[in-house]
Amino acid sequence: MVTTIVIPQDAIGEPHVQELAGLDDFQKVTGGFLEPFEVAPLGITFWVNEAAARERGGLNARATALYWYYNAGHGLPNFMLGDVVVSGNGSCRSGGDVPEELVFGLVAPHRFVVQVSPDDDEHWQNTFARFDYIYDATLWCMLLARSFEHGPAFRVQAEAPSGTEALLEED
Repeated sequence: MVTTIVIPQDAIGEPHVQELAGLDDFQKVTGGFLEPFEVAPLGITFWVNEAAARERGGLNARATALYWYYNAGHGLPNFMLGDVVVSGNGSCRSGGDVPEELVFGLVAPHRFVVQVSPDDDEHWQNTFARFDYIYDATLWCMLLARSFEHGPAFRVQAEAPSGTEALLEED
């Protein structure tokens, strides 16, 4: 069994943890043959139905926002279509399981803030842009970054509950 996160295509369905036994289970969730999209900075892989583009599958805006945010500058952007399964990519200690801190960051309820480094010098400050979901925060972070050609850097940071380390930081 592999611990995964399923990000439903429709905005009504909540992302959730799901144990999958193997290839057949992945294909049942995505609805067809699998196409992987690596998200190397997080040590995860997005699995989508490879036929979704031909069949005009629905845009998965949440998965697309995450994929674009963590893969910015790495070739042409891909749209994530249909339901997406997120698994570990084997590069970290969790193997094929989604790393535990990402389960917390993508599924557990908490707030996210877009931070700015005005001189792109690693001195980060919180902005007023705060969101209940990582998906909205990454989208706004990309929009803010795109609005400034040179100068400030932006990132998303979880506002961790007291005693919990902040997660999902982009280097």
